[in-house]
Amino acid sequence: MEKTKTMLIVAIVAIVVIAAAAALMLNSGDSGEKFKVDTLFKVKIESDEYSKFTVDGDGPWGSSEGSYVKGTKLSLVAVTDVGHFGGYYAGDRLLCADASYELVIESDVSIRLVTKDVVVLTLNGDGCSLYMNGVGIGGEKAVTVGTPVTVYAVSDEGRVVTGWTGSYTSSSPVCAFVADSDAELSATTKEVSGPTSVVTVTVDFPDLGSIVAYGQNVGDRYSVRLEQSEGHLLLSAEPKEGHSFSHWLLNPGDPLYDASVDVVPITEGLNILAVF
Repeated sequence: MEKTKTMLIVAIVAIVVIAAAAALMLNSGDSGEKFKVDTLFKVKIESDEYSKFTVDGDGPWGSSEGSYVKGTKLSLVAVTDVGHFGGYYAGDRLLCADASYELVIESDVSIRLVTKDVVVLTLNGDGCSLYMNGVGIGGEKAVTVGTPVTVYAVSDEGRVVTGWTGSYTSSSPVCAFVADSDAELSATTKEVSGPTSVVTVTVDFPDLGSIVAYGQNVGDRYSVRLEQSEGHLLLSAEPKEGHSFSHWLLNPGDPLYDASVDVVPITEGLNILAVF
């Protein structure tokens, strides 16, 4: 009897403790505020291949996914390398057209960044290295609509570049155009039996002027492979405002003082420096 009474007392105490704990969970201090668990919402942000974004100053990222409490504010800033930023979208609905966007979390949301005014240029060429605006490329390059583009190719030993075909054409190793839509170009080459020479032209100080090869401005560096004693490189110098051309310095060879020259390589390698 005494043992049963003791067990009953323990059970009553346990019930009181559980009830007290439940009361503490439902109330917060003396304020009477009820305890609650915040709901988390899923947020997914994705960019296309031309824009990235920062989140609260961190990044830039190509994609981000996380869970946030309702009312959380995220500061997004789009960073676009080519083209122009087209806005933040949820499905087909435009959320914000500006690069800076303060997103307030109210529900699950999936956002994508859109870039506009981008064109893709594809260069092809067997037996040669391809260059766009003075930089070697592997085949494809995205640029902003309206970008002036100059492409050229340096052929491998035993071949020379004869021109360009495709969306834009040229009968010389250089092709220049303004990119206004997706385009594909191919460098054409021919096999030669005689010795060839790579001619490399650079500018002493790029801020002072640039090189014009075959009638097209190629910037501060240009290379081409030509047949020795038969190939021709039509060069001219284009000084920038406030400067003037001085001379071409050939290695090997003597200086040339005319701004426009026709260079015929007679050695295995020829380096030319444009001095302004």
